Amino acid sequence: MSRRNRFSRNSGEQQGNGEVGGSQDNGRPERLREGVITLKLGGRNPLKAFNSYLITGQKHILVDPGPPGTAGELLQQLSRNRVSLGDIGLIVITHGHPDHFGSAYQLKEWTQAPLAIHELDSEYVHWGTAPTLKPVTRLGSIMKPFSKLKAEAVEPDITLQDGDRLGRYAGRGRVILTPGHTAGSISLLLPDGTCIIGDLLMGGLRASTPSYPRFAENLSEVRESLQRIVDAGATTLLAAHGGPFAVVDLPRAFPWLRVDVDSLREREASAQKEQERAAAERKEREREAAERAEQPAAAEPRVSAERSAPAQNGAVARTEQASDEDRPRRSRPRRRRPPRRRGGQGDQPQQGGSNA
Repeated sequence: MSRRNRFSRNSGEQQGNGEVGGSQDNGRPERLREGVITLKLGGRNPLKAFNSYLITGQKHILVDPGPPGTAGELLQQLSRNRVSLGDIGLIVITHGHPDHFGSAYQLKEWTQAPLAIHELDSEYVHWGTAPTLKPVTRLGSIMKPFSKLKAEAVEPDITLQDGDRLGRYAGRGRVILTPGHTAGSISLLLPDGTCIIGDLLMGGLRASTPSYPRFAENLSEVRESLQRIVDAGATTLLAAHGGPFAVVDLPRAFPWLRVDVDSLREREASAQKEQERAAAERKEREREAAERAEQPAAAEPRVSAERSAPAQNGAVARTEQASDEDRPRRSRPRRRRPPRRRGGQGDQPQQGGSNA
């Protein structure tokens, strides 16, 4: 399969000036603000809890639709956040485990959006299978017998590579190959430093405590991948199980991890200023739009009528002039004097009566 495939979308790197503002008459917002919405699935059971994510923009990106049987729950979450299925432009699977693509078939049918996954894990999605689970934690060893899920196979439309930009399909974000959990695991790094990492890390006994994934094909690659996304500028990590995790706090759980706290805080401060500037620009645009909307609607037709009145008068005058020119002219006959009679007096009539 080609990376550019039949679903390649020429949306460029448009990120949209999304703002939620008020809602329209139909109850839906005009556009969501740019950011990431967490769609929590599985209820409060920590063993079944799962985080699906929606990267909002002009066209949204749905990341990891969730385990089999959760499509209806995901649909409720989308509806609760006022997201229409038609607004989803791309579905991304971070790796080929059924708890991440188990509901992908239904979501793809509902949204008609293309499905994307890294080429090294695409075969698992295509056949509805999963790679061999290798526990690397005690909890993973306990949960392995209960982690055999069956997912419906679905054909990927786009195979992703390291460094791909999602902006040409929908939304925004950059693909970073982060193997270790599986060979084709990927993370999505956003411009503001938010990074969706799939199962690169998981919540430990507490969801807010970062831990290694319960299963991993290569634990040393997990460490290298974690260092790679930190070096790439990630500031907040969004995991499928637990989290979110602040990068500045990761060295407490992983002392070997190299984190430049000073530069990280500078990037966070810069990102915060950029967000404040963007928010101020949005408010200014909203204020200008509100002022334009408050102007009386009749003023513009009145002005246009006044402007068109002279033109109309001129048109009428020209029409009358043209009608006068086209009207046929009637020539008045010349008055002729009667011919003067010449003769004697006998010829003139006698006045008075005749003598008998």
